[in-house]
Amino acid sequence: MNKTDYIKQIIRFNADKNVIRLKEKYNEASFFEIIAKERSETTYSAFLKWLLEGKAVGSEELSPLMMLLDILVKRIEDYPCPETSVSPELKNKILTRSLALNNITATVEKSVGSLANEIVDGNAVCTSDQLRGIAAKSVDRIDIILQCDVSAEGMKSRPMQVIIENKIDAKEGRKKSNGKIGIAMYDAASQTERYYMASQRDDVYQWYVYLTPEPSIPEKHYSNEKGPTDPHFIHITYQDVLDGIITPLLASSSISSRARFFLEEFRDQLTFPSLNGASVQPSIAVGSDQSKELTSIWKDYEALITDAALAASEGTFWRIGDVWYDHQPRVELALMLKELGAPEANSFLTRDTQGIIITRKGLHYKEIVKAAGKNGIETETAEKDFGNAQDLLADFWDRNKRFLTALLSGIEEKENVLALAQEVAKRDTTKYTVFYDGIVLSKASPKGVAAWTIVSKWAQLYKAAGKKLDLESLRKTFPRTCNPYYEQGKWYKHLFYPKDSCIYDGEKGDGSVPTSHWDIDFNGKYDIQTDDGPVVFLKMWRKDALEQFIEKAEAMPIFQGKLSVVSEI
Repeated sequence: MNKTDYIKQIIRFNADKNVIRLKEKYNEASFFEIIAKERSETTYSAFLKWLLEGKAVGSEELSPLMMLLDILVKRIEDYPCPETSVSPELKNKILTRSLALNNITATVEKSVGSLANEIVDGNAVCTSDQLRGIAAKSVDRIDIILQCDVSAEGMKSRPMQVIIENKIDAKEGRKKSNGKIGIAMYDAASQTERYYMASQRDDVYQWYVYLTPEPSIPEKHYSNEKGPTDPHFIHITYQDVLDGIITPLLASSSISSRARFFLEEFRDQLTFPSLNGASVQPSIAVGSDQSKELTSIWKDYEALITDAALAASEGTFWRIGDVWYDHQPRVELALMLKELGAPEANSFLTRDTQGIIITRKGLHYKEIVKAAGKNGIETETAEKDFGNAQDLLADFWDRNKRFLTALLSGIEEKENVLALAQEVAKRDTTKYTVFYDGIVLSKASPKGVAAWTIVSKWAQLYKAAGKKLDLESLRKTFPRTCNPYYEQGKWYKHLFYPKDSCIYDGEKGDGSVPTSHWDIDFNGKYDIQTDDGPVVFLKMWRKDALEQFIEKAEAMPIFQGKLSVVSEI
């Protein structure tokens, strides 16, 4: 699509009643966001304690803990856990609801040391004298422990424990004891291995649960790649909790209005992406009804949303469906010229052995532009249209990023675009307002514009002091070290170049020839006007580099303490 097509799609998107309804829903802060606990493990653990103790329901027919046992039975049927053995009799009692759960209690942040040293019915929990030695030293804490008595016809009453390690954005921890316990097998163990050693009992039905937003890779289930390392732990996800516990409870008429409110807020929080400055965390879990709504929007605007995500990203390679794309300006310009009628553009594009769409090896950006000219396409117009369309799409994404991130991570075909959602989430969208002497020079500007604004003001003051402003003075005052992005293997020796120069003066980090002007403003809007003529200022900045640059600039004597920059999300 060209810029005109994008404009038409955005206008249709903005007026779509279904989009408006869902945007209102996804842009409203949840209760957990209001209290700034939207991805807090301790807050989620406290909520699950309340939920699994059964305080959300007023009917004996509904037991959240029994629903959790259903999930665990299903999971070990799908992916057998090497060391998790549940008798067929117990499974049947759970599935047929003939197992009674009595005296349910839950504890959060249970000390492993105190647990290992507990005496139950006159017997220590840890039968090993050596393991009991951790009681006085261990600083480990188990996130949630559920305890109850279970009984059924024809089965002796027995205690049951469910031990849950809850993870949101962290992986399993390793050696927390740092060798201080003095018990070799405990000190060397992973987090879940330590928890099993300290809590294992033969006289209790025990379930060990590892709860995370994402599932582990089945063939790598116990290799610490997203999943637990201890083979006694059953890995389940928040999607399982949403589908197997929260959604069924919300379908019941027996829960109180207060309980319904908290369940709905937690459900919505799992669905909403988390916006925290430059970080956008995709949804943790999405209900089937919500997924259908999001999928409907995706099908109507797939091309617009995909292109907007690409334009807003800083990624290099992208997966869309089953195809990976080389996301480089020369590729996109070649595709645009193909649409505009340049048949040579077909020869610029090919696929490598992995199916990645790439440009022909050794292809230079100028060749694409030259082909445009041969076909009567205005080179400058084509480049500007391409750049303007990218800016339009990037702004469209930024204005809708919460809703669109939820959409990409929540649609039914999410395996096709989840990589796209995760990569876009890494983009820093912090804006900067530049002040001089209390007057706004640029308001809520991207990083490159903020840097240009500072340099332009410096140039103005430099000339006002009666000094000659030329390329050399710019390079001397603002060397390439001001922006480490160009120090790390990039192909520019300076931040400033004459407008009519070739610009390239180096090689890429891998020794290859550079093939893109992506770091250059083609429109000339952000040139620096010197006594010798316009100078191009490289526009690509990272957040940390820009903020270091701002700190140095504010301290420059020429600004006399009047320059200040305020960042905003």
